[in-house]
Amino acid sequence: MQYVLGGERAYQGLTAVMVGSDGARPNTRVTSSKATLQQHRAPSRPVEGRCGATALIAPAPRNPRSPTRPRRAMVEDMRQVISTPAAPSSPLYSQGVKAGGHVSVSGLVGIDVTTGQVAGPTIQQQTRQALANCEAVLKAAGASLADVVEVGILLSDPDDFAGMNEEWTKWFPADPPARYAAKLGAIIPGILISIRMTAIQS
Repeated sequence: MQYVLGGERAYQGLTAVMVGSDGARPNTRVTSSKATLQQHRAPSRPVEGRCGATALIAPAPRNPRSPTRPRRAMVEDMRQVISTPAAPSSPLYSQGVKAGGHVSVSGLVGIDVTTGQVAGPTIQQQTRQALANCEAVLKAAGASLADVVEVGILLSDPDDFAGMNEEWTKWFPADPPARYAAKLGAIIPGILISIRMTAIQS
């Protein structure tokens, strides 16, 4: 006996169990996505075929390995906002965010939280304080400067590049992380530098 489906596209993602015109029901199913025969018993609604056969159409079984939780919920479970009183904060952004073993530290400036003022008028003083602020956020996330893989530096005055490097080498004397430096776009009175970091916990 020959069993024919009316068209694969019409049955994409469905399982068809064929029943002949004589009422015989082979113990088989046709999965349209691979056009293979597999042993199956499943009650379904009948659909008339082109050769006098009847197809019983049923939804294909769900993949047991497919995630049942929404992707957003899984991401939220991984995402942890880092907060510490030892670094400048703002309601506009998180000081840091931890996701898995990755820690992202927001761009922090050279403000001393104990006074609420910039650490000093020089690029060296503000670089030192900005790095200390980043380190405080890393510590709150359970990481350290040794885990840092990338640093981004924004300077309000590009001529401060040499002075910034003078302080930088005291913090990363050997095997420093990847780094970029650019001009700070926003004009913030008294602020000479902003530093952000990315760390991967070992």
